[in-house]
Amino acid sequence: MRIPNNQNDDFSKKINGNFNDIENIYFKSIKPFLSTREVNVMLQDGSITNTSTFDPKSVLEFYRSFLKDLKNWDTHEVQLNTDESNRIYCQISTTLDNYIIKGYFGIQFNVLPYYKPDKQVIHIQKELIDLSVKNSALLESVANIGNNTIRQELKNMSLDEMEFEELFERLLQNQELIVKLEDKIKNVERLYPELEGAEKK
Repeated sequence: MRIPNNQNDDFSKKINGNFNDIENIYFKSIKPFLSTREVNVMLQDGSITNTSTFDPKSVLEFYRSFLKDLKNWDTHEVQLNTDESNRIYCQISTTLDNYIIKGYFGIQFNVLPYYKPDKQVIHIQKELIDLSVKNSALLESVANIGNNTIRQELKNMSLDEMEFEELFERLLQNQELIVKLEDKIKNVERLYPELEGAEKK
């Protein structure tokens, strides 16, 4: 039989009343251990934000103390379950005449993907972002220089006024022209050795 139940007989009313008393005492006792506090946490991108949390360790200690103080009850170790449903709970049981009485006390909570702020991680994250921005800006600058170099070379060969399709066909038919333009690009790239391998990264 599960307690509380919906029966209306005297026995059910009595055990339901006892259940309500136990429930009220339990909620009143555990409430201080569930109080939340504001803490700084780190997100995956290294940024810091503020959130509310409680201390699961204090809840574990509450249940351990609760089990230790019980008399004439069979108790089990406090369980911390961290699968899809994060729970901290304990179970108790005892025999009374022909009845086996079992009790379950626990909490369920959500776990969010936050991290403890780490100055070194934040510093490295910032350096990586700065490096990425710097490389992007440098790559764009080199690309512009390369484009201008190609335009000038095409102009020197009187090919700058051609439509794209016509120029494309000319390149396909003239391997020497392709090699010459590639050499011009390589000369530009040699001016920026720090970009070697940057595009692959």
